[in-house]
Formats: sequence, structure tokens, C-alpha cells
Amino acid sequence: MAVDFPVPTLQTAFSDPLPALREAIAEYAWPSLKRHLGPDPQSILGCLQDPKITKPQPKPVPVHEPPREDDEDEEKQRRQRRHWKRRNPDWRARKAGAGPRPLVYVPTADYEVYANALVEYPVRVKLYPGMPRTVKDFDKMEPGLLALDFGAEYIVPGGRFTSMYGWDSYFIILGLLSSSEPPEPRLLKTAISMLRQQVYEIENYGALLNANRSYFLNRSQPPFLSSTLMALLPYIKNDTKLVSRATTAIVKEYDNVWKCGHRYDRATGLSRYDGHPETLCRATEIGHYAWMKGLTGNARKRAIRSDMAIQESGHDTTARLTRTDACDIATVDLNCILYRVESDLAKLHEPSRDWRALARARRETMLHLMYIPTRGAFFDYNTKTGVVDSSVLSATGVSYPLWCGMVDRDRSTVDNLVKTLMTKLAAPGGVVSNNITDNHRGFRGQWDWPAGWAPHQMLTWIALMRLNKVKEARDLASRWVSLALETFINYGCLPEKFDVVSCTSTLNLEYGNQCTGVGDFFGWTTASVEFALQHVLTDGDIAEIERNMKMPPGRYEAVRDDERFVLDVTEDQMVSMTVYCDCGKGFYTDGPYRLLKGSDLYEHIIDFSGVCEGVSHWYIGIRLACTNACLVDGDFRTITFDSADTLTTTVGNKVATFSRSTRLLVPNYYYYDDVKSKVSIVYEVGYDGTVKIKVKCRCFLCRTRLSAVFRLVRNDRRFSYTTYDLLPTGKKSIEAFQAKVGCSCKMRTSPQDFTYLAFASGNTAYTELGGRRVFLEAAKGF
Repeated sequence: MAVDFPVPTLQTAFSDPLPALREAIAEYAWPSLKRHLGPDPQSILGCLQDPKITKPQPKPVPVHEPPREDDEDEEKQRRQRRHWKRRNPDWRARKAGAGPRPLVYVPTADYEVYANALVEYPVRVKLYPGMPRTVKDFDKMEPGLLALDFGAEYIVPGGRFTSMYGWDSYFIILGLLSSSEPPEPRLLKTAISMLRQQVYEIENYGALLNANRSYFLNRSQPPFLSSTLMALLPYIKNDTKLVSRATTAIVKEYDNVWKCGHRYDRATGLSRYDGHPETLCRATEIGHYAWMKGLTGNARKRAIRSDMAIQESGHDTTARLTRTDACDIATVDLNCILYRVESDLAKLHEPSRDWRALARARRETMLHLMYIPTRGAFFDYNTKTGVVDSSVLSATGVSYPLWCGMVDRDRSTVDNLVKTLMTKLAAPGGVVSNNITDNHRGFRGQWDWPAGWAPHQMLTWIALMRLNKVKEARDLASRWVSLALETFINYGCLPEKFDVVSCTSTLNLEYGNQCTGVGDFFGWTTASVEFALQHVLTDGDIAEIERNMKMPPGRYEAVRDDERFVLDVTEDQMVSMTVYCDCGKGFYTDGPYRLLKGSDLYEHIIDFSGVCEGVSHWYIGIRLACTNACLVDGDFRTITFDSADTLTTTVGNKVATFSRSTRLLVPNYYYYDDVKSKVSIVYEVGYDGTVKIKVKCRCFLCRTRLSAVFRLVRNDRRFSYTTYDLLPTGKKSIEAFQAKVGCSCKMRTSPQDFTYLAFASGNTAYTELGGRRVFLEAAKGF
């Protein structure tokens, strides 16, 4: 659904950040992520779009030009031409590159309603042929949308994920229910509809699928349907038909997916992730499978199965689940979820078996095989080798056992797990995925350190709140919401995940991140913020988060000898700066400009030309957000003129030599063009000492264009200027501005002057002057 992002809301985030974020979620995030499968046919067309399928699929009939007519046998050619056109009715569209029309598979009961609704639209409606049983059958099946209830509405994760996903939906539903108290009626309606659609999937497609696309028919996702039902039960308890359908669907998936075939280990009674038939997923980037090159026969088949198991787990990918034996691993998270399924079915009084006995048996097995008291955590168990992988401490081995309730009666175990959580996995921005900090397993995935994900945070908070560990829950939730709010203030988005160690949304793991552009919101991250604000954090916690987002308003100043440095900060975070020098020539004011806390994209140019005759250093802020790292921190930091015709600097951590252009008449025109790194730089040095710099990156991802003008003061034949990067200093650092000021009458400067501004308390800031730290006190009465 196309919804314009409310720019005024983003602008007001500086003065009222949390209300602005909640308004953006309600008015933009949820509406933009909502999809409808009818009754309007146009809404169905929107659901058919699939950005993960980037290449046209093989066509069943080769597309060639129709046979040309030939004078030698004109009648024969005409017959061939007519016959060919009858067999290829869409040849013109396909020849023009349009490809096959979008496809939707519909179960028999709903086929007519979909066919009638889309009869006038370029969409193919096919009867769902049933689950493909072999690799050949699966590969023959064209990629298409799997229909849900006609008229269904649901929330998609966002970014490249434009379908209804399995375990995402549980956390999204928790977020929808947390919109207010009681839940906002429209969002509650959507949440109930999502429950219906998950039941529909199990009834018609046999499992709660990874997502409702045909290429996901061979794998499920973590089975959170019983948890979804229990969360919605207070709102649908009078709809006995839906409750009965959902309960039946949960039992069906439990029996036919998790307690049969290779997913079930009869020796231990534990379950594993798997996938069948073993085939590569069309929606996965082809580079993901590069590591399988050279594998053949059973080795390749096993590698594909293990890869499918990792993707079915939802933690795709993580080095916790190795690429060669993931299909043999009984993971802590899956078996904790199944324990919860068994416990929920017992509460629902499902009569087919003794669910409490099944849950009790699973608990005893997991405590015996997976729990290591000295480590204070559960660990994954390899059912083939009988070995517990205790090398990886993961949030799944701590938060999930606390969440599912299996250790509730053993207070010592609870305390042991909580201690591990708070001392080993609690990071500045929330709960980190695991302790895999390097590539010692051959790779490191996006579900490894330093990433933090919304599902882990939410399950952790739910567990701690239920176990009366309220202080710990509020602490972890405050860290996560602070990071999310800071990201929204600076970038206007809520991304898929965070680096909770460095507290940033930039991660160099696998494909990076989703939903990092202005106005982008990822489903479960959005839900996590709503849930924390509604159910975990107190009013005092929320007020503290908002206070920490701002620089306290007031006047900050430092005086040393004959120099004085002043900052004036307003309530709405506008900053003005003044620098004084008693020599009579040193006076500069700048601003007001917006102060962005924690932003690593802040660009501000301070030009001190004319301040003092002896000003020898000038500042230009260059900060690039290019995932290809064409330019890096430190580039252009020093520029040295080696002769009248050459200068040197650094580009991409390499020394780059510039030659004076002979093509232009402008004196001292220097240029540099690196084809490999796609960076070009031009310096133009004027007779008056001014320098113009133009930086261009042709990288597809950043398309950066930077330009600035500053002044150079020539001391001798070799002269240079220095720039300073906008880098954070300390946890409370504010990258507001940087300057380099020198005065010819004193020259008491150092290269670090004003390169950072950090806050020691609510009314004290500090920076560096002349090589030492100088504290700035908030002026009274401002």
C-alpha cells in the first residue's frame, strides 16, 4: 500500500521523539506494510509483486520469431505461421521482454472467486496442484503466490520480504495488539485476519510456511501458531469456530511436520529443522550457494538439506548451525517452541492425547541432554553424533528456555540463566544473538555477533516479566528502544536488525540490512518498539529515554587564557557556536544548525576564513555511507604538495598521487581517477589560496557527490591541510560539529582541538583544546 511518509512527523522527532515515532508507526508503518488479497483486484496485483525473483524464470515454450514467409512455398509457410501463433498466443508480449504473466495458485474451494475477480487482469489463476514430492516436480513448478482467504489482510515484514511470513507474523501480531490499550480496532482486525490466514495455510498447504510463495512449499518456519492463538484468545474467545479451527491446525502441523519424517528423532523424542524435497530456493541470492561448488551426489544433497534446515529455523544464516549437519541438530529454540505448543494445547484442553505428559517428557530430555549448569545455558544437540555443541553461547539457549516456561519451577535454573543473559549476552543496545565474534567456523552470518534481532528481544522481555525479573526486562528494553529511537531520529527508519554492540544500524554481515532508508519500517522491529512501550517500560523509563536522546538545553562555554568557546543549545536541539579570541581578530559565529545525536552521517562545514591571519587549518566534513567502502575514514586527511605539478593524499587507505592537468588553463588543477574503486577526485587550487575539492563515487550503492571550498595558507613550498572525521567519542558522544581554530598571536593549537564533543553529565560537556581536555559548564540563567 503506497503511503507518503510524514516528513513533518520526522522533523518534530527532535523535540518530541517518542510521540513522533509512535505517530509514524500508526499513520505510516502499519498502513504501508499491510496487504489485501481482495476484494479489490488491484490489491491482489500488489500482493503478486515479488522483488526476490529478480531473473525471469525459464519459459515452458522457447520464444522465437514466427516462421518467415517464403516465396518458394508460401502456403506452407502460412500454415506453419498460424500453427505457431496458436501454440504461442502471448508471443508478442514475451518477445518484447514482458515474460509470463504473474501467477497465483488457488485451492479448489476458492478457485472460482479468484478466477472471477481477476478475469480482466493479466494474472494467471491456477488450481493448486498439491505439494511437489520430488526435486523434479518442485523445480517444474513456476514461482507464484499461494492464495489465502479471499479478502484476507495481513502485514508483511518489509523491504524485499513482501509476503506473509511464518514466525514474523507472531511478533508482528504482538505489535499490533500493543498499539494501545485496548488494541486499536483496525489493527486488531488485521491481527485476527493473520491468524485465520496461518490456519488456512496449514489446512490447504500442510504447514505454516516460510511465506505464501510456491518456492517455500518445501519448508516451514518456527511453529508459533499456538502462541499466536493464545495471544489473541481474549479477543476471539466467542468465535468458537475459529478457535476450534486453529487448535485443529496446530495439532495437524505438530503431527505431520514436527513429529514425523526426518524432522523427528525417535531415539530422543526431540525435533529438528529440515526441508523436503531438497532443492535450491529460487528467492535466495545465487552467491549464497557459492560454498557448495564442487559438491556432488549425497554430499551436495546433504548440504542442500542442511541449508534448508537453517532457512527453516528462521536464523538464516548463523554459524551456530553448521552448513553440513544442520539437518541433524535438535536446536534449543525449536524444542522450546514445541514445549510451548504442548503446554498451550493442554491449556486449550485438546482431547487427542495427554499434552502435559508430552511437555514433561520433552522438558526432562532437554534438561538431560542440552543443559549445562556450569555454563548457565542450553546448547544444541546433534542427534546423529550424540554431541552437544557447547562452543556457541546463544540467545536461543538462554531466552527461549526462560520464555517457554520449562524451567519456571526451578528457581536456581532460572537465576542461572538470567545471570548468563545479563553478563554474557546483554550488549549496550540489547540482547546480542550469540558469542560468535570471528569466522573460525568458516563464515559468520547475520544472526551472529554483533547483531541483535527483535524476536530475541521480545521473547526475552516476555520471559523476564513473567518470571518477575522486571528490573532486568526494563533494562534490556530501554537499551533496545533507545537504539531504535536514535535510529529513527537520525535516519527516519526502523531497520530489520541492529548492531547492538556498537549501537548502529550499519552491519557488514551478508546482505547488510533491510529498511534503512527514510520512511522504511521493518515489521518485527516496529512491533518490538510498540510492545516495549506498552507492556515493559514504565513512564519513568520512557521519560529517561527521551531525556537521553537530547543534549540538555542551555549555554556551554570554556575559557582558557585569551580564548573562549561557546555553545548555545535550544529545546528543539538547534545549536549555535561562537569562538572568541582577545587578539581582536579572532571571532567566529556559526549556526543555528540541527544537532543529531549519534549520527554518523552528519555533514557540516565550518569555514574560518578571515577569522585570524594565522589560521592554518581548515575543516571539511566528509562522511560517506557506501557499503562498498570505496572511501574510508582517513581519506583526504592530509594533502601534501610535492611540487608545482603533483600532490599526494590517501584514497581507500592507499597513497594516491595527483598530477596537474594539462588539459585546462586553470593553474594547479589536480585530478585523480581510480577506475577500480570507482572514485574520482578533483582539486582546484586558486591564486588566492582557496581550494575547491570535488569528490565523486560512481559506486551504484552510494552515488556520492561532495564538494567544498576552503583556504590554504602556504608556509613554504610543501604545505598541507588537515581534516577531521566525525567519529563518536564515548557512549554519550554527540557528533555535532568539529573545528580547527588557530590564532597567529598565540598558536596554542593541537591536531585534536574540537574534534569531538562528549557529555559527562546533564550540565557538563567536554572537548579538547591545546592537547588537553577542557570542560564546558552549562551557563546559569540562559
